[in-house]
Parts: sequence; structure tokens; C-alpha cells
Amino acid sequence: MLYLASKSPRRLELLRQLGMDPELLDVDVPEVRQPGEPAVDYANRVAREKAGAGLLAVMSSPGALVLGA
Repeated sequence: MLYLASKSPRRLELLRQLGMDPELLDVDVPEVRQPGEPAVDYANRVAREKAGAGLLAVMSSPGALVLGA
């Protein structure tokens, strides 16, 4: 099962266009850029944090894949 740890309707739409139907995970990850943090580092950090929080939420589901974005 694929889980999407993102509230972005566009990401969900893109995955569905690819033939996927992920289950949405509502993760509480603050999306705040740190002072001096480059944009690419910010985006990578938030995606990792969302994926990590999502993984914790579905740990009991064997074979679960979590996409944080």
C-alpha cells in the first residue's frame, strides 16, 4: 500500500494520473524554513520529516510505502 504524507492536492492528482491511489496520511510536520537554510535543503528536510512521521503512523502495515513531499 502506498501512503502519501502530504496535504497537496496536486501531488495526489499526479499520483492518480500515474495510476496510483495512495491513502492520505495527515502528519503534523511544521513547514518552516530555518534561517539561512537553502531552499533545496528545506524541501528535502520537510519531505524526510513528513515521510518519517508517516512511516511511524503505518509501522504495523507490512509492505507500506510512504511518500513524503
